[in-house]
Amino acid sequence: MRRQQYAILVEGYFDLMRCFDAGIENVVATCGTALTEQQAMLIKRYVPEVVVVYDGDDAGIRAAIKSIGILTAAGLTVRAMTPPDGKDPDDFIRDDGAEAFLAHIADARDFVTFYIEMSKDKTRTIEGRTDVANELFAILRMVDDPTRVDQYVTLIANGLGIHAWDCKRN
Repeated sequence: MRRQQYAILVEGYFDLMRCFDAGIENVVATCGTALTEQQAMLIKRYVPEVVVVYDGDDAGIRAAIKSIGILTAAGLTVRAMTPPDGKDPDDFIRDDGAEAFLAHIADARDFVTFYIEMSKDKTRTIEGRTDVANELFAILRMVDDPTRVDQYVTLIANGLGIHAWDCKRN
């Protein structure tokens, strides 16, 4: 992980083992449990950044968002992605190979953009955009760096088509 300067966080044993068997060694897994603050701080001792790669189903996305909040609060830079076609990392690497998986990792988006993309159905209404913004603000309240918060607020405003000034009042 130190050599790569980031960790890939996956959900399960098989995801972790498939990554490792494919030569991807900077991977850790929650293995069916919720990520804890202590685990996030342990990851931070080794790397400054985490790429969250959970399953693309509703449960996986909810778990990813919760993990993103914990990792961000620990001071880590967080990017996220879901493998295409609803696959989990194990299936994706088995079907498409480690190089394709790593290419998707390289293209992983910041957590704000990821969350907005995963919430596209909700963002079609004012109420939905408000809910998404408030959910993201809840994560940002855990960030101690005002410069990072300001940059994330700008991403939220641009991604949801709202004014940054409105975001900063929250």
